[in-house]
Amino acid sequence: MKDNEFRKGRIVRIHGLDSVVRSDGEDIVCSFRGVMKKEKRKLTNLGAVGDYVTFSMTEGEKGVIEDIEERRNALERRRVDKGTKRFTPHKQVIAANVDQLVIVASLREPPLKLYQVDRLLVAASMSKLHPVIFLNKVDLAESQEEIDWVFEVYANANCTITSGSAQNGDTAGLLELMRDKTSVISGPSGAGKSTLINNLGVLSQRTGDVNTKTRYGSHTTTNVSLLELPSGGCVIDTPGIREFDAWHATPKNIGSHYPEFAEIAQGCRFRDCLHIEEPDCRVKDALEAGEIHPNRYRTYQILVTDLGGISKEF
Repeated sequence: MKDNEFRKGRIVRIHGLDSVVRSDGEDIVCSFRGVMKKEKRKLTNLGAVGDYVTFSMTEGEKGVIEDIEERRNALERRRVDKGTKRFTPHKQVIAANVDQLVIVASLREPPLKLYQVDRLLVAASMSKLHPVIFLNKVDLAESQEEIDWVFEVYANANCTITSGSAQNGDTAGLLELMRDKTSVISGPSGAGKSTLINNLGVLSQRTGDVNTKTRYGSHTTTNVSLLELPSGGCVIDTPGIREFDAWHATPKNIGSHYPEFAEIAQGCRFRDCLHIEEPDCRVKDALEAGEIHPNRYRTYQILVTDLGGISKEF
């Protein structure tokens, strides 16, 4: 190939200042053109896994990224200052051009925490991604009713939910949902993300055991990477639930990312109703009438509290 010939590709991994770009089945290590680095500003990373790019080859086997195509969407988080451990105004794009967010949630070991799932549902909504919940480790359920209850909680949450056991290879339902799509996989430690990815037929990854004392696992994936599915489509694996933060959420707008609330809330007396303590609230009326699942409303309360909208005494 001639130097400076332009090629198209997609970023599949990032290592420091270098990006690995896959083009026509070949992985090429690329750096960014100097003029592009000046555009970084409030971003902690210029390129992200999933970006489609134009690049040229230099002497040797390396490439230079000349341009990034406009993103359809992006999953972001706030950057944490390494010194103060506090959030900064800067953002980091974790993954780009994604079709859906697959949320891996274990029924047991570690026990299911709806708050963690719902926080990711809000992140998916804010990033305009369709959420898919994979309820893992259902083989540990004491009864079918325990599984059915989770499906009931999310019946009106505008998401797709399927169940199985990654450890036992029971993932056919999820695999069909991921066919020919770009999916981001996320979930808490120990939920079975790495085991799931192994059983989807992609690149082998190290899996970690659940801590017998805390019932939580140790993270076994440390770098975001794009992995191709043999059946079509690809997955972007991410290092843990902490990668995602609905950082654009406010107490006043988070209700719009609960599909059960959105239309009903238009009937509230106050336009800025938080659906917590205000009078003439249609959302609370719907809750009392059984139109909104109480567990979904409870996680909403927790999220509003975490965002500083109300005190912790409901």
